[in-house]
Amino acid sequence: MDTQLPKLTSHSRVRRARNVHRFLSVTIGLIIAIAVVSLVIAYAVSESKINHQYAMDESTFVIEAPNRDVVRGEQLVKGLLRCTECHERDLGGKVIVDTEIGRVAAPNLTSGEGGIGAKLGDADWVRALRHGVGRDGHGLWMMPTARFNHLTDRDLGDVIAFIKGLPRVDRASESSHLGLLGRLVHAIGKLELIDVRLERQPQSRQDREGAA
Repeated sequence: MDTQLPKLTSHSRVRRARNVHRFLSVTIGLIIAIAVVSLVIAYAVSESKINHQYAMDESTFVIEAPNRDVVRGEQLVKGLLRCTECHERDLGGKVIVDTEIGRVAAPNLTSGEGGIGAKLGDADWVRALRHGVGRDGHGLWMMPTARFNHLTDRDLGDVIAFIKGLPRVDRASESSHLGLLGRLVHAIGKLELIDVRLERQPQSRQDREGAA
């Protein structure tokens, strides 16, 4: 007796090939659909985080620092606060990170062409340094607010005095943006991009010598 299985007819082979093709098409379609939906959700979530408006009391940005020490401000900016690591040695700004995740650039802090120094008043500097929020109410990217939030009024006054007296640097401030991968990791909380601190630290109210 012939125990071999009967060979598939050409019709059966064609039908089987069609079923396999249909299964693969549906599977690939589902994978693409899930990927597209995930990216759309990630984009929406990250966009919501990036464009969140932080409402703050304007009186929070007033500092009591009548006697400002430019030399001490320079020591803080270039030393303890390490501002030159992100904003370049001349504080004229630079690109900090530029990968497939996205680009993060620190702006030109001087009053030169392309800089933001001439546009900012005391309240703007306090809002940015102590709270990590820009003039438009959005959180500032990669601002090390945890390092600055405890600064006293004296500290901030000295820092602001130094920055306002910086030599002009004519350099355009580069723009920052996130790629799709960056938006995805930011949306799921794996990329700490913005650190906003709305409350003033209690120790920042103590005007003690060498506070910073």
